[in-house]
Amino acid sequence: DGAVDSGAADSGAVDSGGPDVPVVMDDNCDDGTCVFVSRMFNIPGQAAGIYGENLDGEVTLAGDPTGCGARDYTSGLDGTPGVDNTVLALLPLIDGMAAVSLSDLYANALVEGELLMVTKLEGVDGADDESVEVSLWYGMIVGTPTFDDEGLVDGGQTITAISPVSVATGAIVDGRFRAVFPEIPFSIGLFSGLSFLPLSDARVSANIEESTLLTGMIAGSLDLGELAAAMALSPGISVDQALDLLDGFADMEPVEGMCQALSVGASFESVHARED
Repeated sequence: DGAVDSGAADSGAVDSGGPDVPVVMDDNCDDGTCVFVSRMFNIPGQAAGIYGENLDGEVTLAGDPTGCGARDYTSGLDGTPGVDNTVLALLPLIDGMAAVSLSDLYANALVEGELLMVTKLEGVDGADDESVEVSLWYGMIVGTPTFDDEGLVDGGQTITAISPVSVATGAIVDGRFRAVFPEIPFSIGLFSGLSFLPLSDARVSANIEESTLLTGMIAGSLDLGELAAAMALSPGISVDQALDLLDGFADMEPVEGMCQALSVGASFESVHARED
């Protein structure tokens, strides 16, 4: 039935569909269950501060044997070295091939109410909690979306799921929640409409402040073959052409010296919602 199965929380499983109950944007967080819907989602450039995590446990300079020689970054959030986010270097080329900015695509999808990330925390006991159940999926507004004076999605609108649900056990430390998923759906709306690819070893975190999630971050790795296949859905781009481009940026999952995936770091902000 596609419902969120709380019994799967320890497995990090991806469920078969979205929740049976629609989500309504609202300022509610009762009985230890908090639901949030994104109002901003982006892969920020270096000027905006680097988002991501040290996924491979290494600090790599350009040309080093680790990370297939792709340079690492320093976190714009806390100064942590070794942040893996090679998609930053790839973005200008992707934007050129798609003839549109990836950041603009995400922004437009949010404005149209077509790409809203839903995050649900269950079993929340306070600003420090060593075990909370975290569910994550994407949804879209039912009907015509409405917006506030800042052009952001209004509250009180119903959202229906358009992606599988990923479930994991996380924790809250000093008001920031964090969860690690073996895999979550990651939106790739680059070349031929909205699609989702599996983001492996995915880390999701954000500060919980009143009715919002602030300084949210998603990090993980995308398989080269799956990303190339998504890019090849665009006219004039073959899988081989996409792989030729991507190979020079791959920095994760090395096999005999050749990396099979590339790292991604994205930011998000969300507001409270509820299941109706």
